[in-house]
Order: sequence, then C-alpha cells, then structure tokens
Amino acid sequence: MTPKEENLIRRKIARVKADLVADKRRWGGCYHDGSGNRYKPPHLYLQLGDFDEGLRYMNWFDKNFPDDSCDPVFFFEWTVILFMKKKYKEAKRKAFKTYCSNIYVFDKYFGKELKKVEKSEKSNTETLEYCINFEYSFQNEEFSSFNIWLT
Repeated sequence: MTPKEENLIRRKIARVKADLVADKRRWGGCYHDGSGNRYKPPHLYLQLGDFDEGLRYMNWFDKNFPDDSCDPVFFFEWTVILFMKKKYKEAKRKAFKTYCSNIYVFDKYFGKELKKVEKSEKSNTETLEYCINFEYSFQNEEFSSFNIWLT
C-alpha cells in the first residue's frame, strides 16, 4: 500500500469518526447512527493492518453500543482484530458470535462450497445469500496465522 492510499484510508476513518461525533451531538448525547457509519472502521483498520487502532475502536464501540446486534462481517472483523492483538480468549468468543450470526461465513472465508441449511432465519444477515459478497478470504497472506488458528 502506498503512503497516498494509506492516507486516503485514514481520512475515511477520520470522516466516519467526525460523523459519529456530529450524530451524538445532534441527538443530545446518544447515537442514532442510521447510516451504519459505526460499522465501517474495522474494515478500514484491517486494510491498513493497524490492529492497535482497530482494537481501540472496537473497545470504544463496545462501550458506546453495548446492545448492538452487529452483523456477521463486523463480528468477523472484530475476531480478526482480537486475534492479531493476541487476545485469543476474546477472539474465540467473537468467532463463536460470528458463527451464530451467520453459519455460512467461515465456509465462505475458507472457499468451501456453500450449501443451504434448512433453519430458521430471523434476519437477512443470517442467510446464505448474505455471504455471497463476503470479501474476506483465507488466501489473504496477512491472515495466515489467523487461518491456522481459525481452522
């Protein structure tokens, strides 16, 4: 990644954080983040490989959105960040949450054939179709130690 690309990603993160601050101010001290800005930073931190800031953000998220149900991709990104920061116990719990939120995510990640399972799906994030555009893959070399652990 070039310094210019890194700078662009860091500006995106700063913009998201500024939007969240403005949202909190607008609603008198609480968040109503209807656009889902709060879910964007982990992906950007993973692109940068900045796991320190990623973990700092996840701790902030947990404090400010304790009842947020999140989505499978967000849980997956959180799992990777925790693992990369050697927080294995927490990463294991988050991996379980990832699996519980969508049973297809890990099969998609490992490039396995996705087969529909007959089960109750209360949300579109629990479906097989949700995983079709899941962009993370075990082929990402920067995740090699994570792949071994997750396997």
